[in-house]
Amino acid sequence: MASSDTEIGTISADDLAVIAAVVVIIGDALALWAVWRARAENLESSSAGSKAGDRSSRKKS
Repeated sequence: MASSDTEIGTISADDLAVIAAVVVIIGDALALWAVWRARAENLESSSAGSKAGDRSSRKKS
């Protein structure tokens, strides 16, 4: 990472760019996971709601 002509402990622009890219990829992966979980939760709640609605309409008839 650090070349011989720079101080030890400094981060070059290339290193910083790579670190930023990794952080962005992790953030995108977390966002995708959150959307996936939210969609699955919405599908579960809508299917449970429609089943409950079907049952209640059958009982009223």
